[in-house]
Amino acid sequence: LSLSLIFCGANIAFAEESGGFVGFGIGGGGTQWKASKGGESGKVNYSGLNYGFVGGYKQFFTPYLGLRYYVNVDLHHNMSKVGDETKALKHIIANYGANVDFLGNFVSTEFVDFGGFVGVGIGANTLTGKDIEYMKTMYENSGEKFNTTGFDVWLNVGLRTNIATNHGLEVAVRVPFLPVTMFN
Repeated sequence: LSLSLIFCGANIAFAEESGGFVGFGIGGGGTQWKASKGGESGKVNYSGLNYGFVGGYKQFFTPYLGLRYYVNVDLHHNMSKVGDETKALKHIIANYGANVDFLGNFVSTEFVDFGGFVGVGIGANTLTGKDIEYMKTMYENSGEKFNTTGFDVWLNVGLRTNIATNHGLEVAVRVPFLPVTMFN
């Protein structure tokens, strides 16, 4: 489950008019690794810092209803240690894809707009980093396939506001639908 806490963006177009936009996001997120072999299984939870960029186009049909189409590139840096280990597993999860969100404003004035959004995204997750490359080499040398990229589909939901015509602030949650299988 990935949780993006704050998602700031500077819109190129005026508030709630159709036009292009770019944005930057920062927040926290989590990753859960599950493993099983020979009837035994276990799981480990990691958490860390997320940051990313978005860019796209928003299209309003009325002051209260619209759609936006955009691409995202998000990076998750692991900051957790496992059990008694002295160091964290060094890895980065890159999430990238294309999104479509339905926009609905509860309040729409000349100076501020406030509403919510719900949408879907489709893309991929890629695992990278020194420890991931070591694990990949180790598993492939033992004859197992190790995938570092996997298909991803997710739900976007949150609240949003535009202030002073061209600045936006969002609180968003991204819920993935598919696990990424790295190895058998």
